[in-house]
Amino acid sequence: MPNTTTIGEPITKTSLDGTEWFRGATVGNNFRIQAANVARIRLTANQSFYVRSDGNDSNSGLANTSGSAWLTLQHAMAYISSTIDIAGFSVTVNIGTGSFVGVSVLSCVGGGSISWVGNGSANTTITIINSDACVEVLQSSGGTSHSWFSVTFDSTSGLVAIVQSPAVLLLRTGLIINASSQRQIFAQGYGSSIQMTSDFTLNNPGTNIAALGYAQQQAVIRFDGNTITVTGNQINWTTSGFYADTLSFLQQQMQFAGVTTATGKKYQIKSNAVMNTFGLIDTANYFIGDTDGDVFNGVII
Repeated sequence: MPNTTTIGEPITKTSLDGTEWFRGATVGNNFRIQAANVARIRLTANQSFYVRSDGNDSNSGLANTSGSAWLTLQHAMAYISSTIDIAGFSVTVNIGTGSFVGVSVLSCVGGGSISWVGNGSANTTITIINSDACVEVLQSSGGTSHSWFSVTFDSTSGLVAIVQSPAVLLLRTGLIINASSQRQIFAQGYGSSIQMTSDFTLNNPGTNIAALGYAQQQAVIRFDGNTITVTGNQINWTTSGFYADTLSFLQQQMQFAGVTTATGKKYQIKSNAVMNTFGLIDTANYFIGDTDGDVFNGVII
């Protein structure tokens, strides 16, 4: 993959609005730079970037070598946010072997999606950022969805994910969670959405976890995979396994495996929140704990 090139001659084609485009920062013609705003690169195809433990944030990020890859995930996020118009395409950030501080999501231009792809959960570990979570969304993502694959989230001193602004965060395949005693998956506020779309492992939870899924104030959380495999055998929910309040929506259809002892409330649904269980509310191993939980002006379906 070639390195970034300098801006060249205008491309003969212009946009329908008459905008003139210059060729620049080309990677297989994936990029266009608008003459009126050369600081932002408009994608014309899907694009990949690379982050490695031996990379450097002054590199281009365009190849999987120490001389081209970036060093930090936050630099990758900042570059995409400030420099790229995604234009509805997909951006993939390939993460190498090692431990990497997580991401505070920034607003992007052009919608589309960003996939953060590790080198396997046994090889790539994501730690918390800002003493908070492995992935945090504290501002609007600008309509860009974020997906995570094949990493271990080491949230032993924080949360796995927190979304508090309009954004869609997808936690996809090949994930391991090293859990802390705090809420692990936390969404708060209108437009905030977190979806677990596949099986995952909940590693060494010890005795106390506040909640696995916690949806607050019109947020959405969905557990849509098949199995949550627990190592350590024991869980005590200090709030409840699943929690939703204030017009939030929580969907849970994943079965727990590997748990021999579970204590605490299975769920709390309050203040016009809805939890969709697909009729599994009384089915063994879908909601674990020694107390059914509370429903205060909420609905379970």
